[in-house]
Amino acid sequence: MSAPTEKPRLELQLVTVVARHGLRTPSKLLSSDKSSIWSCDLNKMSPPAQELVHFFDHFNIHRIDEDGDKTDETSKPHNHSQSLKNDVKVDQKMLLLPRGNCKGGQLTVNARPGHLQMIRLGEKYAQRYATYDNQFRLLDPEYDPSEVYLRSTPSKRTMESVQSVMFGMYGKANHPNFTVHVKDKKDENMYPDKSCTSLFALRDEIKKSTEFTEGEATFQKKLLEEVKDEDVRNRINRGAWIGMENTLHSLERHRWPHPIVSQTARDTITSASGWYAKMLHGGPTTIRLGIGRFMSDVLKVMQGKVDGLRGKETEASRIRFAYFSGHDNTLIPLMNGLGIYMGHPPMGSHLEFEMYKKIHTKSVSSSDEDKPPVMNNSFLDDQLKGSNKEDLWIRVLFNDEERTLPKCKTKQETFNKSQFLPRPEGDEEDQMTLCPWNTFHDILTKHVPANYKEECQMKADKMEEPFEE
Repeated sequence: MSAPTEKPRLELQLVTVVARHGLRTPSKLLSSDKSSIWSCDLNKMSPPAQELVHFFDHFNIHRIDEDGDKTDETSKPHNHSQSLKNDVKVDQKMLLLPRGNCKGGQLTVNARPGHLQMIRLGEKYAQRYATYDNQFRLLDPEYDPSEVYLRSTPSKRTMESVQSVMFGMYGKANHPNFTVHVKDKKDENMYPDKSCTSLFALRDEIKKSTEFTEGEATFQKKLLEEVKDEDVRNRINRGAWIGMENTLHSLERHRWPHPIVSQTARDTITSASGWYAKMLHGGPTTIRLGIGRFMSDVLKVMQGKVDGLRGKETEASRIRFAYFSGHDNTLIPLMNGLGIYMGHPPMGSHLEFEMYKKIHTKSVSSSDEDKPPVMNNSFLDDQLKGSNKEDLWIRVLFNDEERTLPKCKTKQETFNKSQFLPRPEGDEEDQMTLCPWNTFHDILTKHVPANYKEECQMKADKMEEPFEE
């Protein structure tokens, strides 16, 4: 019989999700659009409409302050007919679309709707994290409020997105009221704050740069040769790249026609929107002032779990699933900061940080393979003693595909899929690459502003070069 050898296992401890809201109506229809009809009324949604409406009634809004700490302000459960209007910004500036019952920028229920899209995402999370795998399960199938942390921007579409995700995860189980944490609009940091004058002054300077003007002119020239629709041509001339991409993507996913008949032109608009977002959200200063405070909030949740594993039990240490419901300009600077930006993120995009604890088991010879593994408690012992041993690891996924952080390549480690609890499903590769927690923490911490308010008052010419080398 061969001698026992150490074979580490990776046990999932925390999943942190940062997601864009689901499919929505265009903020403004194209002038040539004479056919699209939009539905946002849950009561007209095919099953499970009534169950979903009833489920939405079980949500509370808990206000959090600028630092992300809870306040004493908690709204009572609302009913869906109120549309959260007393608790969450309902995008009052958005106009009612001419056909249907939606405002611009509202989560949809028709065709391939935003609500169903996010319900399916929640069902995927339930299957992945709330079912047994080798006697391991991260989440209880019955909703436990101490395990789940929810946060949304003060926007109706992000709030309804997180509600739909929770319905996919827990809609068929008995549950108490859900709590969604929301900051006041003036304190919101999940997207760039327009009151940060130096950030937007810097963006204006970027738009004047040779790199930007020449790049935009190249896209405009290529598109104006192919596109005949006057409304789209006007948007091209204005450089409304992200707005165009969002409108066209929404029309396509809801199966409505649009005037871009050339696939080459359509691909160019997608490329232009990704380029534009990279230019304005991809430099160290624009990342730090645009999303750095939110990175600190994400790290705060993750650090709570780390502290718990090291013996410091707190409310945060009990969290096992954290979901942040945001926008495209939440994900764009965040992914640029991580070095994994690959273009404008479509509606419903989701970024996961899975935190694993490495535990050591003794593998045995084939004659003893039916015996249970011998668990080694050295992990907790080492952590409590302040060991620097890398026992916490982060796996990063974007839209169900594993991503490797460039700044983690020299520190990352590869593990066999059989070492994971729960075992990853749907992955083509037999091996997974993870980043040490300390390295991941350092990557995000680099983008957290030391003095946000002071930096927001600096003049653009005093700030550093906005582009990464």
